Amino acid sequence: MELLIMIDAARRASAGRITVVIPYYGYARQEKKDAPREPITARMVADILTATGAERIITLDLHSPA
Repeated sequence: MELLIMIDAARRASAGRITVVIPYYGYARQEKKDAPREPITARMVADILTATGAERIITLDLHSPA
């Protein structure tokens, strides 16, 4: 939640570009469906970050190399 607040503050302060650096990307292991009706939570988290105003996201130690 704090990250979303910081993104919003930067956007409201007229930042030219917002790049988010995330050392640990929560829910990164859920990047694909293994069963029907299973959520892709990694995508949902990325959508929330971009909807808040992040233009670029840099992560470390993702689960899948793809």
